Amino acid sequence: MRNKPFSVPVGEKYILNKNKPGSLLSLKNKSSGKRLFRCNYYNLLTGDFSVLQNNKNKWFLQEILSAGSDGDINLIPALKKIASDPNAGEVIRKKSTEIAEILEAEDGFAKTDSILSAAIPEEEKLVNARKILAGKRVPQTTEILRLLRDKSVEAKRLAIYMIGKFRLTDMLTEVCDCLNIPGMEEDSIAVLRSFGPGAGNEMRQFYLKVSGNTGVCKNILGILTGCGAKEDTAFIFERLWSNSRQIKEYALDCLIAIDFRAPEEEKHRLYHLINEIAKLLTFVTSAKIYAGRNNNELLYKSVCKEDDRWKSFLTRVLSVTFSHDNFPGNLKNGSTATRANGQDLLKTIPEVVEIIFSKPRKQGDDLKFEEKKLRKLQRYFPKPAQGYYEVIEDLINFDYNLISVWTKACTLRSLPGIPGEDLVESVVALLFSPESILQEEAVRLVARSDNRLYNIASRRISDRSRMKLDKISSGKADENELLFEKTKFLSSNFIEIPEDDLLFLAGAMNYYESISGEMLPYAEGSIIWPGKSGKTIPRVIILRRDDAERPEGALTAEQNVGFYILDMEAVEAFYTQFPERVFYIMKYIDDNEK
Repeated sequence: MRNKPFSVPVGEKYILNKNKPGSLLSLKNKSSGKRLFRCNYYNLLTGDFSVLQNNKNKWFLQEILSAGSDGDINLIPALKKIASDPNAGEVIRKKSTEIAEILEAEDGFAKTDSILSAAIPEEEKLVNARKILAGKRVPQTTEILRLLRDKSVEAKRLAIYMIGKFRLTDMLTEVCDCLNIPGMEEDSIAVLRSFGPGAGNEMRQFYLKVSGNTGVCKNILGILTGCGAKEDTAFIFERLWSNSRQIKEYALDCLIAIDFRAPEEEKHRLYHLINEIAKLLTFVTSAKIYAGRNNNELLYKSVCKEDDRWKSFLTRVLSVTFSHDNFPGNLKNGSTATRANGQDLLKTIPEVVEIIFSKPRKQGDDLKFEEKKLRKLQRYFPKPAQGYYEVIEDLINFDYNLISVWTKACTLRSLPGIPGEDLVESVVALLFSPESILQEEAVRLVARSDNRLYNIASRRISDRSRMKLDKISSGKADENELLFEKTKFLSSNFIEIPEDDLLFLAGAMNYYESISGEMLPYAEGSIIWPGKSGKTIPRVIILRRDDAERPEGALTAEQNVGFYILDMEAVEAFYTQFPERVFYIMKYIDDNEK
């Protein structure tokens, strides 16, 4: 077997980039058009009109016309480009020409005042800043710093646009700082991307400064991926050893996107990484077996997803480790640097991976096949035989970056009670977890077992958390309000997104038994699912704050059926934290918009 070539697995579930997101350019409704404009505004004002080519989203073009009508002189070149495009349509072309002519006439008589004087009203400062941005004079550093210190997000936005347009490389640190400001993420990304490799050093330094902010770090890695510099690629490669599972996965996707292959001197580190993944998958296999044998369907399904996700990660690691689809047919002796558990990793990797991705030849008892697979894997990763509850305890206590929060929540939810004293301490400890879903599921499990445990522990829980947990413990909380139910509901609508990522949206989503008059202002700018607790199948209503139709009209017929409401501001925040998932949310909104 050692000299047998082995193909990197690319089965249905594990094929590389199988579920690669599409492009916002393929979407056609208003929300996608507004976001497309938002993400490409900087490119339009700096003369990059590639987004206009074959763009079929009329709302995107409408956003450009609307901004031009509001006096945005920076869009004059884009308006002229649209006016000369025969595919834009006669009405759009005519309107673009008219707006561009009006803006040019006004701009010709406009005086560009300084933006340094504190005596100038705020709105006038922004107007003058836009004129400077549209002009050819390189602004003074003091002018830009004044805008950056302004409380207005719009002022800061104009400042970094100036840095980008006039190629002020000595101010790239200020642009990086704006990645951390809500509402400025997309603008900062666009400006940094326009500098290419020239911004790499500042971005790498800023990454290390904000390494605890997963969303900002992923956005930086995404920009560095497009730079193509050797130093940037090496930096992304190092992230495969990040403590964060999200960062590891995102960094690996970035490497896959540029068809990266590890240099020979780094392969021994990847061999050890492959070995660690295989070891974890050995445990996951055992968890799958015990959950199946004990008829724990909820846990079994969750562990199967965990298994698929780690196998997908392993597939991608293999693809960047080996130059071709096949492992070397003539395996040489590994050095001491490629040994683990007393074994030569280069010799055992093909054998272990073949076992992990093996499938039964005939349909039948999958668990029996998994048991055979586990016995084979334990030759390489020996571990004492475990019982069902030992596996349960391991799932609860595993590092969050190895076993997902969702799998832990499913483990707690699936138990009828705390099975024995050994698990009491582990479950009670989760009452103090930073993950709200684990707090909620832990208190429910404690309540199903012995509520006296909660009464003792609750004295040490913060007042804010205790109010919520007291309500759950007493059985007064509506099940629809629980994060587990919210996440499960969101997962049924966004099947491409892992539940762990959806926890972010679930935490921002609210449940209401009915819509009252006081709730209507909140409902503006939201995704609403009415009928959650009723007998009807939940549908979805997309409401934007600029809609002519008021929420009353959309909700009148369904006042008392139960509602999940997700504010669009939370959706925007999700885009920043999970840039790799943006398309799936936008596609859902696009499909359900009127």
